[in-house]
Amino acid sequence: MEIKTKSDLDKIISENFGKLIIVRFHASWCSPCRALANTINSLTAEESSGVEFVEVDVDEADEGFIEEYGIRNIPVMIFFKDGLIANKTVGLRTKQDLLTIIDEVKSK
Repeated sequence: MEIKTKSDLDKIISENFGKLIIVRFHASWCSPCRALANTINSLTAEESSGVEFVEVDVDEADEGFIEEYGIRNIPVMIFFKDGLIANKTVGLRTKQDLLTIIDEVKSK
């Protein structure tokens, strides 16, 4: 799901409270961003159970929204749990890294 504003994100968080929400900030021209998208797409249904993935194209999104979350480099993933930021990563991650972070955040 692609969003462009903070109000879009707030709505997703309220509608999916209790789920882990991972917001991926990216751009179409960014090679590491595309590689991270492939990693996310490689997750099985079991591996991504209870997780909602959201995408924000930094070239299309509201500039204030990007600034609010301090996005200066991409790709960035922000992990929300119960409406709060539980983790933030910058850069490309392997599938195993991503699964480890998901497990850690879910267990908090």
